[in-house]
Amino acid sequence: MTPFDTGTDLRSWIATLEAADELKQVPAQVDWDEEIGADTRANMALERIRYRIGLS
Repeated sequence: MTPFDTGTDLRSWIATLEAADELKQVPAQVDWDEEIGADTRANMALERIRYRIGLS
């Protein structure tokens, strides 16, 4: 298994992120739907920027 293998399920992916110290846990209760939407929009914006400057 390489450091980027995520396994076949969500638990494996979360374990991989935790092992790489890449998982942030939020102690407050949040609305999962709104948080996922915000993360998706931020990642899409980042990809557009990377594409424009030639990193993708």
